[in-house]
Amino acid sequence: MQPRQFSVGKEYQLMSFQIFANAKVTSFVFSTKGKILANRLPFEIVEPKEKKYIRSEVDKAFLKYDAIIFFTAVSDAVRLISPMLEDKNNDPAIVVVDENSKYAVSLINSHKEIVNANLLATYVADLLNSVDVVTTPTELNSKISIDLFPNYRADGSLYEINKKLLDQETIYYEVDKHSSPPLKISKSRQFVKVSPAVKSQKESPMLMITSDPKFNADAANAPVVLRQKNLTMGLSLSSNANYKQLLAFIEKTFHKYGLSLKALKSINVSANRQDHPAIMELSHKLDVPVSYYTEEDLEWLNSRPGLASELSGALSAETLAIAEEQFHAKYIIDKTKSSGINLAVAQIAYKGSVNLIGIGPGDIAYLTPRAIDAIRNSDAVIGYNAYLNHIRNLTNTAQLIEDWSLGEETERVQSAIEFAKAGYTASLICSGDAGVYGLGSLFFESLDQAIKAGDTEDQFKDIDVVLIPGITASSSAASLLGAPLGSDFATLSLSDHITNKKTIKQHIDSCLTTDMAFAIYNPRASKNDELLKYFIDRVQTVRGPNTLVSMVRDAYRKKQYVNTIQISKLDINDIDANTILILGGIGTKQVLGYLYTPHAYGL
Repeated sequence: MQPRQFSVGKEYQLMSFQIFANAKVTSFVFSTKGKILANRLPFEIVEPKEKKYIRSEVDKAFLKYDAIIFFTAVSDAVRLISPMLEDKNNDPAIVVVDENSKYAVSLINSHKEIVNANLLATYVADLLNSVDVVTTPTELNSKISIDLFPNYRADGSLYEINKKLLDQETIYYEVDKHSSPPLKISKSRQFVKVSPAVKSQKESPMLMITSDPKFNADAANAPVVLRQKNLTMGLSLSSNANYKQLLAFIEKTFHKYGLSLKALKSINVSANRQDHPAIMELSHKLDVPVSYYTEEDLEWLNSRPGLASELSGALSAETLAIAEEQFHAKYIIDKTKSSGINLAVAQIAYKGSVNLIGIGPGDIAYLTPRAIDAIRNSDAVIGYNAYLNHIRNLTNTAQLIEDWSLGEETERVQSAIEFAKAGYTASLICSGDAGVYGLGSLFFESLDQAIKAGDTEDQFKDIDVVLIPGITASSSAASLLGAPLGSDFATLSLSDHITNKKTIKQHIDSCLTTDMAFAIYNPRASKNDELLKYFIDRVQTVRGPNTLVSMVRDAYRKKQYVNTIQISKLDINDIDANTILILGGIGTKQVLGYLYTPHAYGL
């Protein structure tokens, strides 16, 4: 069988669409070549009918969309948008792609949180096989971007802070009572915390950090307030409610309770209002994403003791206010009404958490939207450096990135646990699936050992643990072969770092007493290839030297290699740490070069 190429298809376009689902993004085209390229993206297309309409169409798009992708020369895009530019808080993100799709340039990276131009340029480049061009100074110099901290919003002018960051000057910051700084700031030597009671003029803080949604930015001793986004708002409204009426009521209510709209993390609305123009305009104005819920989405409420009786309906404003955070939110504004509009607000109690993320074979096209969202919203991203290389485009300079070497798995797990105990969100990155020969079992084993060693379970009860599944290596490899695992099968690891050699040999022998297919992980992990040689010898003895074995190396990566040969001709030098072996079962067959094991085989 010849090695097969693979391509990124519609599943990646769908993933991109989900990532930017809360943003209004459009592609602006001026030629047939541009339109062909734009059709490869999951965004609507604006195509001015005549040259005389271009200016008016651009002006309308500038006010309507959160991001615009221009398929033209950078100079032409600059001339078109320059009359409309105001400031980073209101301008849409702008990405420019040349008509040969050689580059995707992040031209205007606004402070809108719904969509980031640098990230959008990266995704467009991936879809069009282009090179993404990012020129943001903080990104190029690996400096912290104050406006990129997950779950925080920067309020104030960032010019002076960014200038000090680039000039490597010390930045003094103050933390509001009962608040904590973002992890990257607490670990950075460039940021120095000062006490309100003891500070000289030289140490005047440039940054105030708060998690108090009632904190008044005007009263801050610093020009920039970094505010935690810890409010969720539930809305129910009539079909004829208008945007101005809605915004005025929200602003009035927040002012009445002394709350800042800058602390708003999400707006939760019934799914039957998904296309409501007032909701869409509100999201655009406040730069806050909208989540839509059906009654089925909120069935968990029925099992929460004492809560269901407090709520007026499954899709009421009160229910929607706590929909996203469930058990970690408490009401701060009960239902408030005004002419067809009901709203309720809840405050989130953030907990430390560990995400165990399987990134599949590595290519971003096979990473789930849930995994992408978790990575982007982590305070710390931790992993083996080779795995982190696959997802670095999803991280930013406001996150703490911990690269570890092979063999330091325990240290990775301990680091994630310590961050979570301190109240932060840490993501442990694993290839394949974290629960299949990954760090999942080691993580829980570490918790188990800590409790047995004297730590109490109470020390871990406030830590959320989330396992985000990925495509495991056996599934990736099998998909390139056909369907060799179509019936019962087993998986084995030949790594004696995980299991002792005697047990592994017993597992090999046990599998060969059956007629099942099985996949071999870590085929060259044992010293002197002892276990791989044992596997080859036993297969030849039990099933015969002509038995077919498939070798898949670097599945869905640039150096992908696929080959199916007789076991007697298998050269162990063709196998490396990125190789999976798949041995078909007795009933496995070949057709047109593909392997498959029939569902009904043996009947």
